[in-house]
Amino acid sequence: VKRRKEWDASCDELRIVEIFDPHTAVIYYKSNPIWPTSSRDVVMLSHKRCLEGGAYLSVTKSIVHRKCPELTDGTVRAEMGVAGQMCTPIEGSSAESLFTAVTNLDPKGYIPPMVVKIGINKKTPAGMRVLKKMTTGLEAVERWVQAWLQAAGLTRPEAFPPAAEEE
Repeated sequence: VKRRKEWDASCDELRIVEIFDPHTAVIYYKSNPIWPTSSRDVVMLSHKRCLEGGAYLSVTKSIVHRKCPELTDGTVRAEMGVAGQMCTPIEGSSAESLFTAVTNLDPKGYIPPMVVKIGINKKTPAGMRVLKKMTTGLEAVERWVQAWLQAAGLTRPEAFPPAAEEE
């Protein structure tokens, strides 16, 4: 959650709203607007899990949450049917993984075809290129993740960080 903006240029805001267990939380995401459209936001129930063989699975679905009322600044509340990402190690390589993402998103409202094309053809591939650069040298990344987990007092790589304190 904390590093999403580093690889997702569309991300304006991302935060953990509520944690249910080390694998399941409510996440709030708000996109930057792409002219001439408005920002979109979505509130999602997210479940993350490490699978046998070292694969990592994340699934999300839109929900309504009392801590995330619809905004009145022109932001449009999108609806995530189901989305999932899976990162699977490539056999025989300690530095490569296969990343698969599937998204069923209703952005609500009108989105001009040129904006859809920008998202599909430019923003998403650019984000994946940045993410690839961020994860080059997997051993170094793994050491960083383990150090971060240890510093945060977490024991499982699939655990969510602590939620922000309620005011």
